[in-house]
Amino acid sequence: RELGAQNVPSLDVTKKCQLFVEDLVGQPTEKVTARSGNIFYINDIANAIAKDYADPLTRCRDSHYPEDGGKGMSQVFNGTKMLLDLPSPPAARVDGTIYFVNELLQDSLGAYFIPERFFLGSPFVEGGVEGPKQSDGKILYALGRAAQPTDAGFIINDEQEIIPTSMFAWSYEDISSTNELDCGLTASSAKYGSLGPNPLHEKAQGRMVYAVPLIIFMDDVSGNILKQWNKHHAIYMLNMNLPCEMLEKEFFVQFITSSPHAAPMELMRAMKDSLCNAAQSGIVTWDCKDEEEVMLIPSGLFLAGNNPMQAEECSHTGLNCNYFCRTCDVGGTKEYKASEEGYNSIFKSGNLRTPEKTTKDIQHQFEAAMKSGATTKVQSAVSSTGVRDRSGLPATAESKITAALEKEFEESLRGTTLNDTMNPLLGMNGINMHLDMPTEILHTILLGVVKYFWGQSVFLLEKAKLLHIFQSRLESVDKDGLNTPC
Repeated sequence: RELGAQNVPSLDVTKKCQLFVEDLVGQPTEKVTARSGNIFYINDIANAIAKDYADPLTRCRDSHYPEDGGKGMSQVFNGTKMLLDLPSPPAARVDGTIYFVNELLQDSLGAYFIPERFFLGSPFVEGGVEGPKQSDGKILYALGRAAQPTDAGFIINDEQEIIPTSMFAWSYEDISSTNELDCGLTASSAKYGSLGPNPLHEKAQGRMVYAVPLIIFMDDVSGNILKQWNKHHAIYMLNMNLPCEMLEKEFFVQFITSSPHAAPMELMRAMKDSLCNAAQSGIVTWDCKDEEEVMLIPSGLFLAGNNPMQAEECSHTGLNCNYFCRTCDVGGTKEYKASEEGYNSIFKSGNLRTPEKTTKDIQHQFEAAMKSGATTKVQSAVSSTGVRDRSGLPATAESKITAALEKEFEESLRGTTLNDTMNPLLGMNGINMHLDMPTEILHTILLGVVKYFWGQSVFLLEKAKLLHIFQSRLESVDKDGLNTPC
């Protein structure tokens, strides 16, 4: 009003408009209180993923099935993890009928089949059977096992086979409406499950079900636009059903949470709880492409970040410890690594770390903290394994007796279990945080090996008074195309 602006809404009208919008699209932000008392806010993961399917910009480029691309790989869904390691996409639709994994069906030849994985492949596979092509020319296949009905029950074949989903003819519902399933499974086939329906069958209520793998990224950033550093930890996520060329754009990056005071693992615990709740209940949303309601099941694919953050997410001490690799147990004491055998060993991969082994190491450190000489014992355990859980509780002073330590420890847990106190990523479904973290190129290569190589090279050239010759030759290099995007 002081500036002479016309039709400026009052504060009361602005608040009413905000409430109206929240009622219309929902309130995605939730308040979280950590066990330490830190308060922060998180955007609901289910709400963020649901909007991807209601938005034509993102929905029309989704690829819901991993792709067997042979030796080549251009997208994340070409990788082995989505193709073989993660749970399969739960359902496939053929001629309007929805078929779920681990459910008995019958193909067009009358044979029984239990699909275990759905994936996209080239138009031809072994046997020369070709199915209907997707929009990108790929065909949807099912990897599973044939089933043979007998008087003693269904016998499930030990050998897996691949058939195109176009051969699917009768669904589990069609078969269960008869008496064919009354015989059950034979004892030798019970290891493959049961003849019951997939749990998602009832939960979906006739909706198509899609899997949504996510990349979770966390790092420390500055909360200020100016140069002064104001440290915040922030978490983002990416929908990996989208192609890489779209994920490179800021529009497709989903903000989850940020806090200047909450610890990184407190933020990760809230993220994990939001993701697990969404996966457990399923996300029912509107699919703007097929114009129908669908159910989405999110899961973690891998974790991204720089080296220090990834070490913390792995409950690893970092690059300066005796066992410096967060992926395997390569390394040893300083004396061992200085020996010929030890020096040669650091260029070979050690035994891969696992979440289960890391959990046991952390539990051992907690147990050591309850005994006399706790500080020395915990430091020794950290030094001998390279495992350190920053989301846990500090070791109590040595002067405390065991009974007092246990009582104080139970009070510190505040009614939770030890597993609830440790790194939340250790028990996250679909994620092995030791393996599912891509190497961070910037600090590991460009600001690591490359920077020190160039620094040493320039030092030697300058010492030999040859730097001016090197500069002349470097300036003569053709610079055209250096900034061309990959």
